[in-house]
Amino acid sequence: MRARRRAGPELAAGEAADTADKLRQALHVAGAFRAAYAAARARSARLAPANPWRFAAGAVLGDFDAFLARLRELQAVAQTALLFQRLERVEVGGSRVRGPRAARLRAWCGPKAHGAADARPARARRAGR
Repeated sequence: MRARRRAGPELAAGEAADTADKLRQALHVAGAFRAAYAAARARSARLAPANPWRFAAGAVLGDFDAFLARLRELQAVAQTALLFQRLERVEVGGSRVRGPRAARLRAWCGPKAHGAADARPARARRAGR
């Protein structure tokens, strides 16, 4: 709930691929901002060596760094969701596995694997469909 309020409903309800792409773009922009900050700090030290910046980057960008850490965590979640979406399309066993390959699969999985691989409802199995 809190993530939806913070990230926006379109980010939480969107496709995992779109979400991962948006997070990648956000991290790219945030990295560019961080690099621009470092470049400005270095340029200031070069142009005004008598008046260097006296504050640490963590003091200025502490909340920003915490936000970047949250973005990286969300990106990991989106990438995991993509992996699970790919797994949804994988079929292990099922009615298409026949012959020696099926025997090897049943031997490897154990005696209960045959019943688990046949995902048809009991009524359809009795009718021969």
